Amino acid sequence: MVRDITKVVEEKKIPLDIGDVVILYTDGISEARHRSEQNGMLFGTDRIIESIMKPTEKTAQNIFNQLTIDLSAFMGYKHKQYDDITLIVTRFVGQ
Repeated sequence: MVRDITKVVEEKKIPLDIGDVVILYTDGISEARHRSEQNGMLFGTDRIIESIMKPTEKTAQNIFNQLTIDLSAFMGYKHKQYDDITLIVTRFVGQ
């Protein structure tokens, strides 16, 4: 932990249009290991993007569900988790 984070964190405003989806995730998702290759293949950003694009209706819930299903299938349902996994999916609906 850092006492003063102003030296390592930058605050920015990002304009959003109605319907925009914001997806935040920790490296535990992109660096998740394949169920059969604990020293090899990672889930990676390409698979994250593929998961995001799968649902025909791009609601926050559908994207969240698809990404967690794909990640679990990739890691295996009895996987050993090595890192934290955090995922936030939100849709901007206006002020």
